[in-house]
Amino acid sequence: MKGSDPFAVTGSDPLGPFKGLTLSRARRELARYAALFYARGWMPGTSGNLSLKIASRPLTIVITPSGVDKGELTPHDLLVVTKWGSRWGLAPLGLTQRGQTPSGLRPSAETAIHFALYEAFPTTGAVFHVHTVHSTLVATRHVRHGAVRMRGLEMLKGFETLAPNAPGAIPVLPNIDDLAAFGDHVKRHAARLRHVPGFLIAHHGMSCWGKTGGEAKQHLELMDFLCQYLWEWQRR
Repeated sequence: MKGSDPFAVTGSDPLGPFKGLTLSRARRELARYAALFYARGWMPGTSGNLSLKIASRPLTIVITPSGVDKGELTPHDLLVVTKWGSRWGLAPLGLTQRGQTPSGLRPSAETAIHFALYEAFPTTGAVFHVHTVHSTLVATRHVRHGAVRMRGLEMLKGFETLAPNAPGAIPVLPNIDDLAAFGDHVKRHAARLRHVPGFLIAHHGMSCWGKTGGEAKQHLELMDFLCQYLWEWQRR
């Protein structure tokens, strides 16, 4: 239909709270989150990457571009990427005849990790990756243990995937330069990623996900608070 969004989710697409998320709305929302996290100092330089899922058949996401100041993104800078089997690429919408965006922007270099998380956790509608100082410090200190374990902190209740009064174990992954290999690493460790919707990356930062962008944002905030608390507590 003329004027309709070709990437709107149809009734046959089980996206739950993301059902009906249009491309234009997803782009506006993602640009807003990028500006917010940049203002907080979580995406310095051109670092970090954010995505929202707009369809699951085929798996299609809107993602931030690589090498661009995240504080200055406009909705039109956000790219649509689709995955077919083991391959992914820019969706045809808005591409030139050479298969490039008119602006020459490229999807985030960590797109493979986003797809790995969407495939491991099908109800996920948003994946956010940022670089906070405390998440990097804590991850680097605890990477040899594979996780950061906490108990009794009120903020752990914000992770609804944790059982009441259960100890929290935030996974810590090594920083793997081969991003396709990093995506495979995430898939292999999906079982231990189910209890907390996020992980820390040594020498790097943290990633969190949720059913919506708002939920993923809340998980980032909880994770950063826990990292700040742990770092300050261990300095006592």
